[in-house]
Amino acid sequence: MNLTNEQKICLSKTPFAWMMKLECNLKMTRDLLKELCGRWDETRGGFLVNSEFVSLSLLDVCLGLGLRIRGTRVDMTNQPLHSPTRSLFGPNAVSMKMLYEKLIKGENLGSIEDFCRLYILLGMSEFLFPNTKGTVCPGLFSIVDNLDDLCKYNWGSAVLEYLVKSICRVSNSIRSGSCSSSWLGGCAYLLQIWALGHLLYPNVNIKRKDLGDMNFPRILYLQSVNSIGYKALQDGLYINDVSELFVFVIL
Repeated sequence: MNLTNEQKICLSKTPFAWMMKLECNLKMTRDLLKELCGRWDETRGGFLVNSEFVSLSLLDVCLGLGLRIRGTRVDMTNQPLHSPTRSLFGPNAVSMKMLYEKLIKGENLGSIEDFCRLYILLGMSEFLFPNTKGTVCPGLFSIVDNLDDLCKYNWGSAVLEYLVKSICRVSNSIRSGSCSSSWLGGCAYLLQIWALGHLLYPNVNIKRKDLGDMNFPRILYLQSVNSIGYKALQDGLYINDVSELFVFVIL
């Protein structure tokens, strides 16, 4: 999506300016997600790798996505009584398709701020907080109404909690053998960033783009990793037996 200079300036003043630099098609390694969820330790909040415990923490979210890890709690379930952003749509649930169409066509968008609200809302709903229904979490509408207040929220905790909830569900499905596939919701790409930083970095060829000395957030240079081969996974995770029965569908 091509942005005007005015739109870029508006977005650059928010905590989600890095979204403008994301590649259109981020590549995920499904075997990596399968292996990590199979190694998840819910009681300690991390993964067992070669008999060692490696945590998934707020610091990983902060470094990986550049999100604030202190501040006001994000309530995504709160139904807005009156939201200018929500009023741009009809009474039914707002889908990703509706968001895309509104942004591309620009219908009923009275200002640059309106566009930026929807742009950030789309990034949140597609990348940070996706769900199986492909809809926007109701509480996000009122939050993006005030762009100046976005920096006060604890986005890091919200992203981590949302992702961990999904990992726990998938992990339980793997261990119980109750199904052959499952949806991994939340910011699944964060797990790849985490693994590249903690386990796989020596085994993967990472091509840094022309970002100068920028290495924060990490996603801006780790997104150049298009795939992680089996040998790199084996070397990083010490995998002895990889099951081919569990298939991931990434939201």
